[in-house]
Amino acid sequence: MKDIKDLDFLGSVSIELEFAPDPGRVVTWVEEAYRETDRLMQLVGLRG
Repeated sequence: MKDIKDLDFLGSVSIELEFAPDPGRVVTWVEEAYRETDRLMQLVGLRG
């Protein structure tokens, strides 16, 4: 994430998830991916 910040990139960041090994847990899996991406972005100052 720091590399993205160093580029002075102004735009969207997306994450790509592979096929869920347990389809019954897709929502939990997506929520975790969002939460952890948000945490990493905040860590390097990409989120206010």
